[in-house]
Amino acid sequence: MTDIVIKQEWHSIRASNYLGIQKNGYSTVKKNFPDAFQVYLPNTSLPNWTVIRNPMDRFVSGLAYDLRYTPYIDKTKIINNIENLIVTNYMNGPKKSNGFGCHTQMQSLYFLGEKIDFFVDISDLETFIKIHNNGIYKSEKENKTTKEEKEAALEIINSVDKTKLNALFYIENKIYERILISANIWKWQYATIF
Repeated sequence: MTDIVIKQEWHSIRASNYLGIQKNGYSTVKKNFPDAFQVYLPNTSLPNWTVIRNPMDRFVSGLAYDLRYTPYIDKTKIINNIENLIVTNYMNGPKKSNGFGCHTQMQSLYFLGEKIDFFVDISDLETFIKIHNNGIYKSEKENKTTKEEKEAALEIINSVDKTKLNALFYIENKIYERILISANIWKWQYATIF
């Protein structure tokens, strides 16, 4: 098995299938739909949806989160091998016991090849949840990146050659931009999908 493979986490939420993507409101969705349960394969007769996020914002958040659980990592290795975090899901270093996995891999690797009926941009997630959850929204605070964690991640990112970083994010940004203007992006005017 290759490091590029992502274990997809589909959840059945009421009359829909949700594809969870780390650092894209995943904990918030699970907190607001506690009746959700993980399924191996989604029910093909129900709509599939997932949450997307600006790729660089997600990368900063994911790197900050991973640094929280991998505090002893050599930051020079990250800077010199940044593609390992973006493409192959690899962060080498001793992890705290509750840290698992890398949260910086491209979000498109989660959903490419999957039938996704609706993409919800993270900026619309609160509204989406309220519309689908009888007006109730519970904020997820425990996985939020702190200001200090974000600054540590940005310090690393700002040390990476900008040409290399732009090249690594080029396709991911294009996919995100295309989704935002597609018929598959959820808007509040669509009301409920389940």
